[in-house]
Amino acid sequence: MKRFLLLTLLGFSLSQPVLAGNGFELGPSKIELTLAPGDQIKQELTLTNHTTIAVQATVTVTDFSAGRDSTTPVRLLDDEPNPFALKPFLTPQLRSFVLLAGQSINLPVLLDLPENASPGDRYGAVVVSLVPTDRATQTVSSVGALFFVRVTGLVSEAGRLVAFGRLDDNSFHLDYENTGQVYLKPYGRLTLTNRLTGENFSKNIDPW
Repeated sequence: MKRFLLLTLLGFSLSQPVLAGNGFELGPSKIELTLAPGDQIKQELTLTNHTTIAVQATVTVTDFSAGRDSTTPVRLLDDEPNPFALKPFLTPQLRSFVLLAGQSINLPVLLDLPENASPGDRYGAVVVSLVPTDRATQTVSSVGALFFVRVTGLVSEAGRLVAFGRLDDNSFHLDYENTGQVYLKPYGRLTLTNRLTGENFSKNIDPW
């Protein structure tokens, strides 16, 4: 019988929006960049309103780190001290606007690294909060895009397997934590052996 793997890899391993907003889409949801100190680029995001109502959109930036369990893989840091901060260098070109029903809009984000930026990885998020313009509805939705930026230079690359175990008869989990200055993408191969029959089952773990 085949066994399926449920993988929980810590260390900023998201490929989905920070917060899922019902009926709203912000993409790309994950941006990976390698830049040198002093580089400046403009990243285009696209926000789409799939609902039938107009909303007031507010764009903010924040830092984030990995959560400590599979239920909260990303933790927004707000103004907490953070050695991997990207927030000071992210500037949305639009801060507040109305998005009509069915409308899409481009959101340019300026990323400007200082000349003295230290080597290593930095992590930031652009978060869009959306409130219906109809004041009778108080629902607030949020969507976000994660920025993974590597600043070139000499860095420490390190990580460790935090936990590995069986969830049930058909699934396993593993937790991996980055402990260096950069975001590693662990990968490998898991092989299970039936002690009674000697039969092997292998599963590739793709880079995460």
